[in-house]
Amino acid sequence: MTGETIPCPAVRMHGRSTQRRAVGALLDRLRTHGAGLVVSGEPGAGRTTLLSWGARAL
Repeated sequence: MTGETIPCPAVRMHGRSTQRRAVGALLDRLRTHGAGLVVSGEPGAGRTTLLSWGARAL
């Protein structure tokens, strides 16, 4: 590890408003309480993109 920070590109998502609201609500609860969320789906369904979007929203 060099200690360098690699910038992450912006995550662009079209649609997925229901899923983004669920992740957003989870992030709000995490700030004051504990929370958990199970993300499941078929390969290529966009789970990683959704979680990357949530990570950038922090």
